[in-house]
Amino acid sequence: MAKKKNFVAFTTRIPPELNQQIEDRAQINRRSKAEEVQLLLERGIDMSVTRDLQLSSASTSGRKSD
Repeated sequence: MAKKKNFVAFTTRIPPELNQQIEDRAQINRRSKAEEVQLLLERGIDMSVTRDLQLSSASTSGRKSD
């Protein structure tokens, strides 16, 4: 039995061009628009966090200990 996920409603305004890109991607990937937005957010956040951790690690590895 699959786990049921809890979701929070989220509303935002986006330019029509971005909306069209999301709708096109959703259709190509056979997902709903909401599923496509969720996937894009998850991927973007994951990439951002990974990059932030790499930058943080690089900046702290070059420091001398006091």
